[in-house]
Amino acid sequence: ESLLSIVIRSPHVVRSGSSTEPVKIIYSVTQPAEITIQIFNLKGLIVKEWSGSASPGEETEWDWYGKNMYEEVVNNGVYIFRIKAKASSGENDSSTKLVGVLR
Repeated sequence: ESLLSIVIRSPHVVRSGSSTEPVKIIYSVTQPAEITIQIFNLKGLIVKEWSGSASPGEETEWDWYGKNMYEEVVNNGVYIFRIKAKASSGENDSSTKLVGVLR
C-alpha cells in the first residue's frame, strides 16, 4: 500500500482569488508523515508552499484560493500541484496533479 493517497475535489479550476470556491486537496497517509504541498507555475517557479504533518487514519483537507505565498492573486493558467509525504521510517511518496486558474 502506498504511503500517500490524494484526491482533488471539484473544482479542478479555481477562480483566482475566490474566497468561496477553492480547489480542495484531500490527502491521507498510512503512517505518520511530514507533508509538503507545492504549487508551481508552468515555468517551474513555486507560487505557493505549505508544510505540516499528517497521521494515519485521518483525511486532511488543504484549500487553495488561487493566491501565491504573498496572498496575491495569481495569473490565469495551468498550475502544477505537488504533494510529498516523508515518513519517519524513511518511506517517501509524492503525487502531482494539474489545476487551472481563471479570473
